[in-house]
Order: sequence, then structure tokens, then C-alpha cells
Amino acid sequence: MKLPDLDLSPDINNLLKEAIENIASLINNGKYELRVETSPPTYTLDGAEPIIVYEGGLAYLYVYVKESGKWWKIEMTAVT
Repeated sequence: MKLPDLDLSPDINNLLKEAIENIASLINNGKYELRVETSPPTYTLDGAEPIIVYEGGLAYLYVYVKESGKWWKIEMTAVT
């Protein structure tokens, strides 16, 4: 399934327009991409963001949780 391009009114709220474009992109591309970094994140965010960190032969999923103001780390193991 592919959603057609939308001609949105210029009066539409930017956050709503961005949300519609993100949803269409997810449906059209059929995937969600995560950034892969080589060192843990040290910055703070105004929302939530997942990042994969690959360091020293190990992989971790870091998720920033705004309510706690912290990055949470989950170790990932390879499946063979």
C-alpha cells in the first residue's frame, strides 16, 4: 500500500503536517530507521528518541525518557 502525496493547506498546523508526513513515510517505506552510533548519547531531549550504540563489539539500545530526564540502556544480543 502506498499513500498518495497530499497537498495540504498552508494554514494547517506544522506539527500536524509533520505528523501526517511521518505516518505516510512509515507506511510508504514499510520500515522505521534507527541511528547507529559508536558512543553513548550525552545530550538531553524534549521528547523520546531511540538510538542503537555499537561499541566494543556489543550493541545497546538507548532510549531517552523525557519524564525521567535520563537515557535508559538495554543490552542487545545477536541471534544466530
